[in-house]
Amino acid sequence: MKILITGASSGIGRALTAKLVSEGHTVWGVARSREKLNQLARLFAPGRFFWNVCDVGNREDTAAVIAEMEKNNFLPDAVVLNAAIFSKDAEPDFNRPVFDETFGINFGGALSFIDLLLPKFIARGKGQFLAVGSTAAFRPTPRGIAYSASKAALAMAMRGFGANYAKKGVAFKTVYFGPIATKMWEGKKNFLVPRPETAAAFLARALGREKNESHFPFLSTAIFRALAFIPDNLFFKLSNLIK
Repeated sequence: MKILITGASSGIGRALTAKLVSEGHTVWGVARSREKLNQLARLFAPGRFFWNVCDVGNREDTAAVIAEMEKNNFLPDAVVLNAAIFSKDAEPDFNRPVFDETFGINFGGALSFIDLLLPKFIARGKGQFLAVGSTAAFRPTPRGIAYSASKAALAMAMRGFGANYAKKGVAFKTVYFGPIATKMWEGKKNFLVPRPETAAAFLARALGREKNESHFPFLSTAIFRALAFIPDNLFFKLSNLIK
């Protein structure tokens, strides 16, 4: 398959890129760091990994990536919407510019790639978008308002797109992750917090499945869903016990 991955230079995106290339796929990665993308490209044989520097929150950057792919006859079979940031926009006071930046990257960035590639997938009669979601979509998180809001918006948008375009051959999938041991996770590293490589392996399998929504890892996401009935303040206190 030809696969486009946003946020490919670090964390889950980097691990997924390495996983998919090792399995014989061709990957086009985008991220904001030229240095990290260039370092990643050196790991692979020529013609297996292509890349562009791209701020997914900037629609002009996104359009430039699509144009570059077209020049190279690269229409992806799948798009992994992975790029995301977590910013502390709620302390000491609400910070609207930080909120807007986070929401623009986490939700707006994903929407831009869907907007520009969906017509091409419909014309071809097939394609899939896979969003890297989070259990934060179901409950607010301390210190960061935009992260949960953006993940909730993305999850609902994926469901809406799926309902409208499944009959046209385009699949919309979401994987809801619990804590993963990336730089974004500030808590303790323990058996409930798998490595990015493990999360990437789950995403790679999700690309080949019909299932539209899935959760990983099973234990932490199951605990999260089981505690959905308790108030947010009590949940925050319980969460702090494992950090």
